[in-house]
Amino acid sequence: LTLGDAGGTTWGGENEVTILTEIVVRPVNNFPSFSAASFARVTENAPASFPSFAADISLGPDNEAKGTCPPPDEYRGSLEAHCMRQTASFVVVEMSAPSLFASIPVITAEGTLIISPMPEASGTSSVTVQLVDDGGSVLGTDPFGETRGFDASTRHTFMVRVDAVNQAPAFSTPWTVTCATTTSDCNCPSVAALSPPAGAGDVCAKRGANVTHARVSVLEGTGSAPRAIRAVATRITSQAAYAPGSTTVFGYSSPSEPVTFLDARTSPVLRHPALEFSGGHVVTPASIVGSEGRFLYSFETETDSLSVFRVPEDVDGQLSLVERRVNGEKRLRFSGFPASHEPADAFANGYVPKLTNISDVCSWTTFEAGGNTYAAAAKGCGRARAEELASGAALPEGCTPLVSGSTLCDVPGLAEVTAGFWDLTSASVAVAFEDGRSALQRVNAATFAAGVSVKCGNETCGYVREARQDVTCAEAYATSFDPGTFRDDTNSLGAAVMVGRSCNLQSDLQRSEGIALSAFNFLANNGQDEA
Repeated sequence: LTLGDAGGTTWGGENEVTILTEIVVRPVNNFPSFSAASFARVTENAPASFPSFAADISLGPDNEAKGTCPPPDEYRGSLEAHCMRQTASFVVVEMSAPSLFASIPVITAEGTLIISPMPEASGTSSVTVQLVDDGGSVLGTDPFGETRGFDASTRHTFMVRVDAVNQAPAFSTPWTVTCATTTSDCNCPSVAALSPPAGAGDVCAKRGANVTHARVSVLEGTGSAPRAIRAVATRITSQAAYAPGSTTVFGYSSPSEPVTFLDARTSPVLRHPALEFSGGHVVTPASIVGSEGRFLYSFETETDSLSVFRVPEDVDGQLSLVERRVNGEKRLRFSGFPASHEPADAFANGYVPKLTNISDVCSWTTFEAGGNTYAAAAKGCGRARAEELASGAALPEGCTPLVSGSTLCDVPGLAEVTAGFWDLTSASVAVAFEDGRSALQRVNAATFAAGVSVKCGNETCGYVREARQDVTCAEAYATSFDPGTFRDDTNSLGAAVMVGRSCNLQSDLQRSEGIALSAFNFLANNGQDEA
């Protein structure tokens, strides 16, 4: 830098002075970037790779990409730290249906997608990836002070479809059958490795390992009436090694002997909704005095829980949940809310356990607020809920909805103790009910920080949060959902408001005003129900 004055240089004067000054442009880690396809299709049991699935892979400007920095003699040695020579890799940040894959889908540094399906699995999964470099994103230090950067690209979501291949069914014929009677049916045991039942020793003999085919012998001249021989074929499944709702039978001769596999049996109990993960069950006999019916006790090893269900008297009826016990639990048991023949006082018979429909007990939790304990429930139980909807199940006879359009009955006392009710469907974003009543779209604005607003029009309410601009988050756009609320049908706690993350940088929520998101973007509809 040179500083000069207007005094001139007459008589040996000097009118300028120069100081050597080094100007440093400190590096900031820039976003890596890439482009990629939106769909990949593989076949069941067939791993596959897709070269160039991701393309245009860039780590950033020249000082960040490995091998593209200028040679050392072109810059001062003190600036060498500014040449980052980065590497980057693809990271899966979100994935649906992970059970479709034997290992998480991988995109190599060269952009090749590698998919390894789980054996015998088929279906569709959405996979979201980011390209992440090793330049860092937190505050760091170079020879001249602190720097900041961003190490992850914008997200990219693609779909993976694993096409199903019809597998051959399977069955076993473990017996050599000799039916030498004309007066009764001949029966074999359903479990191949167990001893034949009493009186069947001469009928069913285990087929030897060297016998390649089954054999069934019957007497001629037994008349025109059909003969039944039970369990000639066993282990019948729609696919080899696949038996949904099944139990496995093992046997041993003594505690010191190894356990051996005997058979796998399908179980109608384990196929019942809400019992898919049961590790075992016991049904009480009908002869217990004062038991008020029969009950099924089911334990789940994965959740360390014990569930109690009421067994219906009708063979085609559905189980009803009585209660679920969990190790280290805060016990949650349903009582009160009298039946039609009970007193009107909602809690007069509070000690009597109440039965609950399976589809109403998917998820329960409790929380404390203001000295009170609240129970929060989520409805919709997968297959059980889908079957209920498919059958066109209506409200119970005599049920008055808690609120207009609700499937929750307003039994005596329930409305008084319900603090909030949100139906997360498209109908609930409206400011007005279908029957014309004014909406209960109250919003607790005091719970939001500065820079946040929720504004309601004649039809919906929208949420806006100003873009953050600070050292930890530099958003380019405001976060907006319009419509962005689901009304509270009790008008007690207020509308449920979609707010996004505290910082939406590098996320799909960072949208310009022209393509703002709404509550509808997060609703899925299968033609019968929304979630």
